[in-house]
Amino acid sequence: MKLIETIPLQNGLTAELYDYSRLITGNRWLLGLLCKIEIPVSDEVFFLKDEWQGLKDPFTNKNGETVFFEFRKERIFIDHQNKENEFNELLRQLKEHSLRYMGHKRFPSGFLKRQIEEFEKRRRYC
Repeated sequence: MKLIETIPLQNGLTAELYDYSRLITGNRWLLGLLCKIEIPVSDEVFFLKDEWQGLKDPFTNKNGETVFFEFRKERIFIDHQNKENEFNELLRQLKEHSLRYMGHKRFPSGFLKRQIEEFEKRRRYC
C-alpha cells in the first residue's frame, strides 16, 4: 500500500488515502483505494448508555486508545491503459461524496458508538 494523500477534515480528524492497486493477470488490474481515519476513543461516549459505563477499560484494552475507520473503493479487471483514469475517478468520487460525510462533526462519535455496540455484543455472546 502506498500513501497518496492526507486530507484534514472539518471535524479535526485526518483522512489518509492509500493506493493498494495490483496487477492481477496479463495487463488487467485490481484498482484499490483505501481511506483510513484514526478516531480517538473518547470517555464521554461510554456514558451515553448505562450498560456502557463499565466498558471503557475492556474496550481500550482490546482496541487501544484509537479505532480506525476504513472505507474501500475498488474496480476489478481494469485494462492497464485505463488504469490511471479509472483510479482518478475513484479518487474523485471519494473526495466529492464520502469525505463530506466523514468530516461531519457527529461522524467520530457515531462510528465509535457502533464499535462499542459490536464490542458489547461480542462480549455478551462469546
